[in-house]
Amino acid sequence: MTNTLDDSIGSMQNCVSIVRDTSLKLRSRAQTPEETERIKKVLQLTRKYEEVTQSEVLAAQQRQAAEIAPQVQDLIGGVEKQISSLHSKERKLKSQSELNKSRLEQFPMTRREVVDVPRDADNVVEVTEEELQELEELQREREKLKMEISRLNLEKRKSVYGKLPQ
Repeated sequence: MTNTLDDSIGSMQNCVSIVRDTSLKLRSRAQTPEETERIKKVLQLTRKYEEVTQSEVLAAQQRQAAEIAPQVQDLIGGVEKQISSLHSKERKLKSQSELNKSRLEQFPMTRREVVDVPRDADNVVEVTEEELQELEELQREREKLKMEISRLNLEKRKSVYGKLPQ
């Protein structure tokens, strides 16, 4: 910090010496009253910089730290509250998940598993001749109904498209 401050001071002193040299050169070149007036205005606009001591810099830093510290503490407190609420939500969700898992384990077979019977070749079901005939009869009836539905859909399309202007 001290090194940077020393560099800044050296740079400022260098700038001041350059401005002085330039103003001296301009004064020596000024041959007309108009030029003298212009140079006078330029020199009046030159800003002067003062050195700032290290104790002043430290005092300013301490003032800023004292001003900012309560705000930072408030922000940290708010973040801690939010984190604790998120932790409690996480615990609640974990316990709810465990409860749901235990409920699922109590019912090993879902409704679908009970209804769906795998249709493997290994699962051969013995049926009587009557049941087989009834099944074939139901399949024929099903095919007839499919055909009837197709015919009705076709008639419906014909009636809709037949009414369209050509």
